[in-house]
Amino acid sequence: MGIWLRDALFEEAKNTLTWDALLARVVVAFLAGWLVAVAYAWGRRNSLTGTTFPGTLVLMTILIAMVTQVIGDNAARAFGLVGALSIVRFRTVMQDTQDVAYVIFAVAVGMA
Repeated sequence: MGIWLRDALFEEAKNTLTWDALLARVVVAFLAGWLVAVAYAWGRRNSLTGTTFPGTLVLMTILIAMVTQVIGDNAARAFGLVGALSIVRFRTVMQDTQDVAYVIFAVAVGMA
């Protein structure tokens, strides 16, 4: 593993992240989400599943990576996010799995 990648992924000591670190983490989340989506699609290839779900898996991994970067090590932000997401999730009727991902995306952008 390159030194720049190691520093970007594990740069917690300074308590501030550089743009390189943020971009590296989002790219790694995208690649991991893509692998999960491919494994899901391969494992469910004989059944009728929604066509949007693998895309939602990729989007959710990126969003969760963004949210954990916004929260950092702040417990108050973490509890605030749980409260906001539970209110939004249980008060809103979702028709598709991507709707949930976009609601989480809106909350993450608002927190950032």
